[in-house]
Amino acid sequence: MSKRQLICLPYAGGSASIYNDLKAHVQDDIELKTIELPGKGSRFTESPLTSIEDMVNEVVAQIKDLNVGDYDILGYSLGTILAYETYFKLKEAGMTLPKRLFLAASEPIGYRGEPEGVKDMDQDAFKTFIKDKGGTPEAVLENDELWQLVSPSLRADFEAIDAYSDKPHDDEIDLDAVIMSGEDDIDFETLSKWEAYFSGKVTIEYFDGGHFFLHNEPKAIAEVIHQHALS
Repeated sequence: MSKRQLICLPYAGGSASIYNDLKAHVQDDIELKTIELPGKGSRFTESPLTSIEDMVNEVVAQIKDLNVGDYDILGYSLGTILAYETYFKLKEAGMTLPKRLFLAASEPIGYRGEPEGVKDMDQDAFKTFIKDKGGTPEAVLENDELWQLVSPSLRADFEAIDAYSDKPHDDEIDLDAVIMSGEDDIDFETLSKWEAYFSGKVTIEYFDGGHFFLHNEPKAIAEVIHQHALS
């Protein structure tokens, strides 16, 4: 019997390795696959993509190459936008659709607030912006050489988010969804608005922590994934 596959999409600035801890806790009957975007991780030497559309096209191409059977998609923050848009791109292309979406650390499309103005930030302002967001190691922020290496990819991601239309599609997603958040990140009233985007069942799950609860609660996340993916 083939394993259920879980295809994981990263947050802004994140490589496939952000899912290493989660992968260690996922049980044997689920195979975790990660999407590596240009400019990140093992593809660090490639130019980063600068639009959500280009990122979605890359995700779709990698899913096609994976030749998946039964699979779900997990998107985290930026990855949630990518997961949402990828569903419609897959449907348009007549490709195999996921069985379920796991969407983490993101307000619903259309509720993400105003653009942050990243394109107009100088390097110092952008570094402060990234520091305030959290998730980037102090060792990177305090080392000029490391910062110069990683900042173009980070900036490309956040500029892409700023330029994203943030408008939901007219059609609902004909799947079940699991919406996940840290207790200190997004309130229930906001998260519950995701229900209008799906024709299937929408479940909301909270975890200890803030926006980057992925790194605090990998075991608990893995348990929720297992519960829903194999139900």
